[in-house]
Amino acid sequence: MRAFGLALLLRLLPCALPLLIAPVLEQPAAAQEAEDPDDPDEEDPDEPDTPDEPDTPDEPDTPDEPDAPDEPDTPDEPDAPDEPGDDGPGDDGPGDDGPGDDGPGDDGPGDDGPGDDGPGDDGPGDDGPGDDGPGDDGPGDDGPGDDGPGDDGPGDDDRRDGSGDGDPDDDDERPEPEERDGEGSVWGDAEIDADSPLVWVPEESWSERSSRDRAEGIRTDADGYRYRDREFVAIGLDRATLAALSREGFRQIAVERLAASGLTLHLLKGPDRLDGEAGLERLVALAANAPVAFNHLFDRKSVTMRRGVRVSLPERPGCGCRLGLVDTGVAERSPSLAHVRFASRAFNGSAPAPDLHGTAVASLVGGTRRHPARDTRLLVADVFAGPRATAGSAFAVARAIDWLAREKVAVINLSLAGPPNRAVERVIQSVSALGHVVVAAAGNEGPAAPPAFPAAYPEVVAVTAVARDGQPYRYSNRGPHIRFAAPGVDVPVLDASGTPRLLSGTSFAAPIVAARIARDLEAPDRLRARQVLAGLEKAARDLGPAGRDPVFGHGLVEP
Repeated sequence: MRAFGLALLLRLLPCALPLLIAPVLEQPAAAQEAEDPDDPDEEDPDEPDTPDEPDTPDEPDTPDEPDAPDEPDTPDEPDAPDEPGDDGPGDDGPGDDGPGDDGPGDDGPGDDGPGDDGPGDDGPGDDGPGDDGPGDDGPGDDGPGDDGPGDDGPGDDDRRDGSGDGDPDDDDERPEPEERDGEGSVWGDAEIDADSPLVWVPEESWSERSSRDRAEGIRTDADGYRYRDREFVAIGLDRATLAALSREGFRQIAVERLAASGLTLHLLKGPDRLDGEAGLERLVALAANAPVAFNHLFDRKSVTMRRGVRVSLPERPGCGCRLGLVDTGVAERSPSLAHVRFASRAFNGSAPAPDLHGTAVASLVGGTRRHPARDTRLLVADVFAGPRATAGSAFAVARAIDWLAREKVAVINLSLAGPPNRAVERVIQSVSALGHVVVAAAGNEGPAAPPAFPAAYPEVVAVTAVARDGQPYRYSNRGPHIRFAAPGVDVPVLDASGTPRLLSGTSFAAPIVAARIARDLEAPDRLRARQVLAGLEKAARDLGPAGRDPVFGHGLVEP
């Protein structure tokens, strides 16, 4: 029996053995698959069911997390500020320098401290005060006092770097002025081609002027200002002084009592033996403390005009104010100015004569139609019509200012400029003390030019010109005397024939400010004048560094 059972077992063992071994072989393979450490989807090797859980693939595992090379590491972080003298050429990133730290060609924008550059080393906006060598600037790159000889192009003196690292006078980035198209806008909605040609007006070259001046007895003083040969103006000479002058060979050509101020204005001719400065020195010695000066010739400042462009005047009402203009004559009969009431008088020739300059100024304050509530009344003192040899003379300007003051015109605009003249200054002081406000164009001699007068007198409101985008007029004078800025670049105006033109100059900015003041100052009044000016200072839109600056004054004034 045992032998039979053993034989049966031996027969069945080959058949049963695979069935017994197969589960054992399958279990390790499945366990190995479950425990494979290279499976990126498995989080816990001890739980074979983890691959079947739905949330496991969404959990970040160690290989998927950002690794150290992707994090900003020490080599990629901005370098710590350098010690002076720490960089070699080509070694800097923006903001990376200390004073004295750069070699030529070494800077990125905004990269310099004062004294940090070598010649040729700057990019636009890259300088601190005192930072440049001659020939070292890009357009808009300078702070005051920052240039060497021949260093700037027109309008190129101040930077707009926005960083606040320059001098307070440095024209940091300023907000763009709001567009004022349509009602009240000087520019309207006209598109201006910046590439259209510019010409200077009047078109009298320097050589032509010099030749004509010599022929007409016009000389220049030590500062280059034109005056009538051996002619002088004086204020308040008494009889004893006049007698002493007569004995020295001086003679009185004309005398006029200035009714508004009570001053006496004298026009004198010096002796032939005393020419130029010698004559003035002798007059000063004999006149004691009386204001005396050459009979200077003021200019209706040269302006620029665009040629080859079609222009139309934007529809605007007149200022609705009463304003005095010391200028050229105005084309009063132009249909475009029919709504304006004029009163004109000549102070050089026998009668006023229409001219481009005065007509352009009048059209800016006169608008294209009547003010809805008040008339616009312009009193025009023409100091240029008549003999060229005496056009714009100090004698004529002084008399013109007094006439407007006598007519009780509260605000007087002078869109002319020239040298300091003690007689004209004395008349301005007198009418200002009576409560009149005198406004004058800053001048178009350029940013580096000395102050122009009468704008630079402390009693006068000096006005500069800006373009539509808020940029200063490239040829405008600058200085601490600048009080306000106003539109004066490519402004549409009328010429003497009634044709619209695009003109630029501080001459056209001044009357805009004058008209704003005149709207609120209807009669001469010292206290009220101060209040109006203070209000306008607050209302002006600041275009430069915070507060008053030598480029824009208190800021932009618009009609």
